[in-house]
Amino acid sequence: PLVHTVMRWIRALPMPDMAFDSGPYKQRRVAAAIDGAVAALNSGESILIYPSGRLSTDGSEKIGGASGVYTLLKAAPDAPVVLVRTRGLYG
Repeated sequence: PLVHTVMRWIRALPMPDMAFDSGPYKQRRVAAAIDGAVAALNSGESILIYPSGRLSTDGSEKIGGASGVYTLLKAAPDAPVVLVRTRGLYG
């Protein structure tokens, strides 16, 4: 309950882990999260997205099949993009 409250407070958009299963339910959840992010961008809000969706243990970003950023930029082409590198956030 506490984590859920904090996530709602910071307006986090939950994204399911597609590594092990990518059924229709998870695909709908991903689409809803992407739609929410596009709506936020189109209304002038800022979002923070980690393209790989996970922490790096060796300093490299493994994007794999993640296409969320591409989808966001295609749907909101006028959104400004700022690249940020986060270090020291492990564990």
